Amino acid sequence: KQWYQRRVAITAGGRIDCRPIPSDVNSWTIHGLWPTIDATHYPQDCYKTTCGYSTKKISNLVPKLKKEWISVVTTDEAFWEHEYCKHGTCCTDVLPSQNTYFSKTLDLHGKLNIDDALKSDGIVPSAKKGYKLNDITSAISDAFRVTKINYWCRSVTYKGRKVQLILEIWVCLNRSSFSAQDCPSRPSGLPEAYTACSDTVDVYILPKS
Repeated sequence: KQWYQRRVAITAGGRIDCRPIPSDVNSWTIHGLWPTIDATHYPQDCYKTTCGYSTKKISNLVPKLKKEWISVVTTDEAFWEHEYCKHGTCCTDVLPSQNTYFSKTLDLHGKLNIDDALKSDGIVPSAKKGYKLNDITSAISDAFRVTKINYWCRSVTYKGRKVQLILEIWVCLNRSSFSAQDCPSRPSGLPEAYTACSDTVDVYILPKS
């Protein structure tokens, strides 16, 4: 799950201007669904020559994807192709087609509703109020019945003090049942954009502006 609150994105290549966030997108969106080996390793690009992606194969899902699986860095279609080719081709044993990959991911996004989990504990987007990471963990743990979740933040200076902006929440799933389960330890060696959130600094979930 990813949270877009800024007009500038931090990527491995540095800062870039973002595309406008669609007016009807006001919630957590999907980054992707991918199989993992452990906390730091995962298979990728599991195809021989081409991955065979085509937006036509998921035309029935596009209206929903345009609201729940968006990109502010590239086009939505390019983002979907990247995620499917890199990750979707590596889980064809459980999600055998492009349509089932995207359909299942949308289904999981609806069932594992970050917005509802946080709101149930009074955690809502705000530029004025920050939250303790433990409180966010408690809300998600209660909703999804897990204890270990991975978070990614960006540290910034806000009104003269250091705070964190939460960027992504990674929920881990059982490969067979697709039910939520505890995540392994936080991965290391990821691009600069992925900085593990600190337990000692307030976390902000900014509203769209």
